[in-house]
Amino acid sequence: NGHMFAELAHSYVAAINEGVVPTISTAWESVVAAECRRAVQVALAQFEQGLAAAFSEHPSRVIEADALHKAARESIQEAIRIFHTIAVGEQTGAFEGDVFKGAHMLLDTQIAANASRSTDLCGGVLVPLAKALHAMQEEKLTSIDALSVEVEALVQRFLADARGPYRYQAMMTFLKGEALALARQIATGQLERQAKEAQDRLEHEAKRAEDQYASLQLLHNDLQQRLDLT
Repeated sequence: NGHMFAELAHSYVAAINEGVVPTISTAWESVVAAECRRAVQVALAQFEQGLAAAFSEHPSRVIEADALHKAARESIQEAIRIFHTIAVGEQTGAFEGDVFKGAHMLLDTQIAANASRSTDLCGGVLVPLAKALHAMQEEKLTSIDALSVEVEALVQRFLADARGPYRYQAMMTFLKGEALALARQIATGQLERQAKEAQDRLEHEAKRAEDQYASLQLLHNDLQQRLDLT
């Protein structure tokens, strides 16, 4: 092609300028290697473009891990296809390996960036939910059932707005932290109320028993006095 012809001519001119006789085989090998390197660059650019397209579908530029790996599989297939439309010569295998290596490095970079954005996004989503949970503490929820209804609503709000690989980890951290602390607080309150109610019942029964004993004692004394009179 025109690009390769220009590279070959450049090799000839460079050799002549250096005062040596151009070697066709050496010049051609140089052209082939340059074309394969260009094929690697174009292929990796295509791969990176494919990943960018997957991220651009969401304003937050955060996607789920499986969606990212799906985009990577599709993008590497297209990148390899493009590589083979450009690369020439019998040594394309080594350069194809460079495409896979470069794509792996690009994917690792995007995985890390996606995880970082997911962490920031999920953290931002949790802020108003944590405030809502604190408001529940002020409302003095009195039962675990009432708390579970409220927490379920918060979880649904979180899952609707959060995205990415950190989503479920952030949710579990939230539930194990502040939500669990509030549940313990409510459970402790319930146990204290139940203990007080049980104590009150015991005291009531004890008072009733004392009253009954006192009544029986009065009756006994009355009967004893009558017996003494007879």
